[in-house]
Amino acid sequence: MPETVAIVGVASPYAWEIVESARRLGLGVTTIDNVGSADVTLPGLHYDPVPSDLDRGTIVGVASAQHRFRALHAAYSLGFSNPVWIADPTATMPSTAVVGHMAFINAGAVVGTNTRIDCAANVNRLAAIGESAVIGMGASIGPGAVVGARSLIAPRAAIGAGAIVMDGLRVGEGAYIAPGSVVTEAVPDFAVVAGNPGQRMAPQEPWAVGAACPYCINA
Repeated sequence: MPETVAIVGVASPYAWEIVESARRLGLGVTTIDNVGSADVTLPGLHYDPVPSDLDRGTIVGVASAQHRFRALHAAYSLGFSNPVWIADPTATMPSTAVVGHMAFINAGAVVGTNTRIDCAANVNRLAAIGESAVIGMGASIGPGAVVGARSLIAPRAAIGAGAIVMDGLRVGEGAYIAPGSVVTEAVPDFAVVAGNPGQRMAPQEPWAVGAACPYCINA
């Protein structure tokens, strides 16, 4: 882990979550937002990367499943060369977990053994991930959510705060599980599920972005 991390895509309050985790790890922080709408109190904030930023350890600073993955691609396009992942020191991380570029595991999260957390995924505060689960690229697990053992959360899916995905289920790409829902069966791509037990609602409009992590395919 480098001594300083650059947090990119910080035009939302969620960037502070990563700032605080980085600080608890003893890391210096600089924040970069080329949109121009970030909180001006973020540390080291500026609006265009400079050459010294490009070699820093880099992570994306947004919570949204869709926008995290877009930010990963944007960081690569801007020339950031050292993607890192961060787990808050209060998170429980097993030695058998595999974590991808720019993923973030927030404070108090508990990750089970043999779990894979793919690039740009986000496991939020106090979430629990069961053993041998897979959290796909850009997926977002909300605060206090529970993902059962051997479940697959496909790329860019979003599990809302306090939702529960039972063991061994697949939540499809780009799907959205509403806060507090209990998922008891597989969820198709881009579906919206709400309630206990979860009921399928009107689907989301599919949206597209590069299907793979550019850092992985160009390593």
